[in-house]
Amino acid sequence: MDQLLASLPARVVAIGAIILGFLFFLINDPPKTVCDVQLEIFQKEQEKFLYPSKSGARKPEIDKDFEVCRLGAGPGGCFELFRKLKKLAVDLENIPRQCAGAASGRGEIQKGVWGSLRLMVMLAWGEKPPLTYVQRHGWLDTSDVALFCKLKAQAVEFFGRDAWVRFREGATSALPGVEALPKDQVWQRSLISTTCENYR
Repeated sequence: MDQLLASLPARVVAIGAIILGFLFFLINDPPKTVCDVQLEIFQKEQEKFLYPSKSGARKPEIDKDFEVCRLGAGPGGCFELFRKLKKLAVDLENIPRQCAGAASGRGEIQKGVWGSLRLMVMLAWGEKPPLTYVQRHGWLDTSDVALFCKLKAQAVEFFGRDAWVRFREGATSALPGVEALPKDQVWQRSLISTTCENYR
């Protein structure tokens, strides 16, 4: 090998070294796309809630906040979670639409969007079916329903309408007491039937 290198002109050896160095850096640190950069910004904004802290000392807060809200099942118990979900909705809006495909593959984003929607549907429904469609929002106020609608729109944007339809079927079928109601009544009495155009 040494003899081969010694027999080559210095210029060829230098060009070869530059090419090998370039390939090494390209493989170990590939160039970032616009979407990579946008998702890094999103991750930084959602550090602590969706993602662990950089030090790794803390787990993401989302599971704890979901549990506190689920147990509290009211405005007080869910205040902190809903505050963070409003920020999540804003941060998701800041991801360019051309990056929706890259974002939808992130487990943290899936959990944040689908988990929040599922919890909100459950909270509005309560422990038994609402008596009429008028009570479909349960204790959720107007700003909470607007948050639900924003997250729903983002779910459709990032994951597609078919994914929303699958979610809708799964979320309503898991509600307490649905087996005693016709399907159209489950739909009408659940948060999912909300006309979101009224909350924009």
